Order: sequence, then structure tokens, then C-alpha cells
Amino acid sequence: MPKPSISRPWFLCFCSVSEEHMLLATMANPLIYFSGCLFLSILIILIKFFNKVWWTPIRIQSLMKSQGIRGPSYRFLHGNTKEISTMIRKIRSSPQELLHHTLPMVHPHFYSWIKLYGNNLLIL
Repeated sequence: MPKPSISRPWFLCFCSVSEEHMLLATMANPLIYFSGCLFLSILIILIKFFNKVWWTPIRIQSLMKSQGIRGPSYRFLHGNTKEISTMIRKIRSSPQELLHHTLPMVHPHFYSWIKLYGNNLLIL
């Protein structure tokens, strides 16, 4: 009497019997499932982070530059924050008179960039 044929899953159709056992043993291991899911999750998080922190600001800057709006260039992760903080520290370290023209004292980065790039500028 012939053995009844056992239906095999589609992914085992091209495997030999020993390869089939190894593949099923590998797939049955939950550690491999967990590590694969963890790797994919980390990869997705890194892609989203890279998109938000690098690709989006560069894309916005190039779109604005194509329309004639200029501004200081974007720097990875911190943007223009270091430049702004050094300008503020430099202004606040010297004594200032109390005047009605306070923009250079309160926001020195706006004042210098408006002088450099004009009234229409992009700050990222």
C-alpha cells in the first residue's frame, strides 16, 4: 500500500528532506523571530529618524531656495542652534544701553541674518 502524500507548505517545495528539517527547526525557534522583528523595528525607527532630522529640512531648504528664499544652511541634528547661542552669548557678555531698538540685543541672530539675507529668510 503506498504512503499517502502529505501536503507540504509552499516554501518547502524546493527543499530536500534534510533542508526541510533544518528550515522547520530554524523557523520554530522564537529567538530568531524575535531578533528578526527587533531588527526590522530598529531599521524602521532609524529610517523615520533620518527622514525627520535630515531629509525633511534639506528638502524644505532646497524648495525655498528654488523660490528665492535664502537663509543659513541647515546642520545635522542641531540646526542653527549653536550659531544662535554663540551670538546671544556674545551680545549678552558686553554691557548694553537701554534703547528702543532692542532687536539686536534680544535676537541677534535674526538681526544679523536679516541684514545678510534680506527680509525674506528661512531659519531651520
